[in-house]
Amino acid sequence: MKGLNLTTLILLTSVLCLFKVNAQDTIIISKNDTIPFINKYVSSSENYNFGLSSQLTGTSKLNTVSRILIVIDGIPYPDRTTDELDYTTADLNDIAQLAHIPLESIEIVELLDDNASTLLYGSDARNGVLSIITKNHSSNKFHVNYSYRNTFSKQPKGYEMLSGDYYAVLMKDALFNPLQNEHAPYIRAFLYDRTWSEYENFNNNTNWQNAITQSGFKQEHYLSLSGQTNKLGYQLAAGYSKGKGTMMWTSNEDYSIHWNLSYQPIKILTAKFNINYSNIQANSYNTYSNLDLYEGALKKMPNMSIYESEADGTFTSEYFVPTIDALVYDGNYTNPVHYANISSQNDKNKILNPTFNLELTPIKGLKYKLASSIIKKQSDLGLHDLPMNYAYRSSYNEIGAYANYLYKTNTLYLTNAINYYLIQNNSNQLKLSATYSINNRESETDFEAVDYEGNYIKGSNNHTELKNQNITGSVKYTALSRYFVNIGVYTENYKSIKDISKYESTYSGNGYALNAKWAISNETFFKPLVFIDHLSIATSINKHNIPISDAYDEKQQDVCFKTHLQLLNKFSFNVNYFERQLKNQVIDSHYFFKHNILNKGWELNTKIALIDQEDFKIVVFGNLHKNTFQITEANYDLNDGFYHTNGSYLKRGEYDKIYGFNYNGVYQYNDYIEGTQENAPVARDSEGNIILDSNGTPSPMIFAKGVIQYQFLGGDAIYEDINHDGNIDENDIQQIGNARPKITGTGGTSLQYKGWWLGVFFNFRYGNDIVNRARMDLENMYTFNNQTTAVDYRWRKDGDQTDIPRALYNYGYNWLGSTRFVEDGSFFRLKTITLKYQIPEKIISKLHLGHLSLYLTGKNLFTKTDYQGADPDISLNTTWDTYGYDDNYNAAIKQWIFGINVSL
Repeated sequence: MKGLNLTTLILLTSVLCLFKVNAQDTIIISKNDTIPFINKYVSSSENYNFGLSSQLTGTSKLNTVSRILIVIDGIPYPDRTTDELDYTTADLNDIAQLAHIPLESIEIVELLDDNASTLLYGSDARNGVLSIITKNHSSNKFHVNYSYRNTFSKQPKGYEMLSGDYYAVLMKDALFNPLQNEHAPYIRAFLYDRTWSEYENFNNNTNWQNAITQSGFKQEHYLSLSGQTNKLGYQLAAGYSKGKGTMMWTSNEDYSIHWNLSYQPIKILTAKFNINYSNIQANSYNTYSNLDLYEGALKKMPNMSIYESEADGTFTSEYFVPTIDALVYDGNYTNPVHYANISSQNDKNKILNPTFNLELTPIKGLKYKLASSIIKKQSDLGLHDLPMNYAYRSSYNEIGAYANYLYKTNTLYLTNAINYYLIQNNSNQLKLSATYSINNRESETDFEAVDYEGNYIKGSNNHTELKNQNITGSVKYTALSRYFVNIGVYTENYKSIKDISKYESTYSGNGYALNAKWAISNETFFKPLVFIDHLSIATSINKHNIPISDAYDEKQQDVCFKTHLQLLNKFSFNVNYFERQLKNQVIDSHYFFKHNILNKGWELNTKIALIDQEDFKIVVFGNLHKNTFQITEANYDLNDGFYHTNGSYLKRGEYDKIYGFNYNGVYQYNDYIEGTQENAPVARDSEGNIILDSNGTPSPMIFAKGVIQYQFLGGDAIYEDINHDGNIDENDIQQIGNARPKITGTGGTSLQYKGWWLGVFFNFRYGNDIVNRARMDLENMYTFNNQTTAVDYRWRKDGDQTDIPRALYNYGYNWLGSTRFVEDGSFFRLKTITLKYQIPEKIISKLHLGHLSLYLTGKNLFTKTDYQGADPDISLNTTWDTYGYDDNYNAAIKQWIFGINVSL
């Protein structure tokens, strides 16, 4: 496949725009609406599978090494977050799972990234707030809504692995090559010896990937009832889902209830009461073991059988478990299918969350708000491993038997807020706000482990308490509908209690925010420019002292500039730029090692309504962004030492730069003969001339002279000798890649014709390098692990011309950190494509329905890339020493989703 260059990327994007296919229903502009300022993601049944970046500005800021705060109906949930989620491509399904609420209970998702109102939640909100607003009653009419989704999932192959026959040949090469010893490869599992009693069990071509994967399937049902009387509004929603994953022995069953009541006895008083309850159950094999099951299946020796064989080669129903004599150690799973079948993991999570809100407006301009929430969460994790005839040890329960973890948390959140308009007229508004919040959290963890006979081995009980108080005040001034200023400050106090040591610590933090905005298009001199609907610029600065302990705190400062332009009611553009400084960021649990970071980035959002007619609408949208990180200061040595080991790359304290050796292929010959065997491991000067020793003999090429003193031979890797001293060492290491994308983006188009919608949402990266450590593991030919089919083209004999070195079991230096495993990570992915049809009103009226629609969505159906790894869309939300590394063996799961939405 040809390289994915910038021209190809632009061409692909242009083609999609020309086809005018849809991305989501919410971006379609109705005849009477203007293009909205991009800050809300409104829920509807069509747009569940489209990225937040199509509706929200600032999503690129969320994809950093810092967490954001999830807030649901004004209540913060610090424990509901994930570092792995890509918020630019995350859809409402991802947000609903993150929030543990029914998918279709979501009304609006908003991003508050630089508003002084985020200070209400203290330092937890320093990186922004993802606010989720749930649905409430919509009208006096009684409504019934039902939705059904059926998802089919498939796990594509990430790597093509060797068959059993080719694997056995590889291993004999790898065992023979180090010392050229013909007796070295005498391991009976590779010899196909018919006289061996285990011959039939090691005479196979087993596809372990197929053996541990299956077609995933999930059904989801959602039912809601809503309405409103004169003073009482209500909504009762329930969701249920059940399915199985793409890995064998995995399944899940979830149900949730969302109950929402609002009562307004008098005009000045409104009370709201919500109850959310979720019960989430997941069953699988023990995923907390030392090796991921899919990774273990890839590496498993493919000549071994899954089931025990009879003497004539007939498989029995019993799993094959090798005896110690026949065992070839290749990881923890001697038989991954056997292990996954006999181990178990039961993960049960229950969440009960009642909330109460009260709003009182005793006099004009004064509003009092009370919000309270109780969160009771219980997680019950049970792990079970049956006895096996070979050594296995779980890294999680440490005993390989039975273990149970019971984790309980009780959280109380209470806030009082007062808003008062000191000035409120057509020209000026001055609003004063103050809040007082408390957040108390108690957590308890019980652990117990027993052996196979049920005898108690060990256990523990931990109890912690965290109490937080937050006081905030803000002033917001608006003048002439064109000048806006918002200033906010907060202070917070923490108390932490641990019952094991009875240690109690108190610490505090504070911060402020300043926002200013100028709506230029509202100026009188702008009136003649009728083609400009809106033009504004805004700036903000936030500063936080973040409490970490009673003796230590971090500091963060954010500066942001924004501009928004809207033309002819068809074109909308947002450009954002931000700088974030982190000081004294802790990188270890003991607070010993810390550094300062400068994070800068920009983002461009655009939305264009190409056609806006009653029955025919086309909208194109896109998002481009880039983030950069720099460690500006540290109290520890940022330069990694070179330890003369295979597989390691140097980072030298930089997020993006990758350091290693230049890989120039494979030495074709073992001995140098001028004119006929030039490509041999001998030293050359800067002119390419052979360096001779004192005896007039060509000097050999050495690795780590004086330390390792390894002499390269024919079939070994060629590393560039930068200083031409005949010695490959740290002096030959240089920058060989940059993991920072030159540009990252998402986009799509939306087409509506009468009741039909067709849509696409895509994402891409361009110009970043990836250290493909997974491929390195599957092509180093250094262990008993199975390898990819690429090693079929390895060097085998003198004169072979290839880029794949010879196989060397536990020997040599053919997979040093080099350009061999650094790849271009650019890609273009068709993330989702959706087709929806809304049944015409004349038909649904005969069926006595209010609404009926059907849709079909495909996810991750197409990716264009030159990257050889399982998935080029790796997480970039990592620490500096793992940034740009890919240890993933799984390709992105493909999904097909069919849905029905109906209402009465």
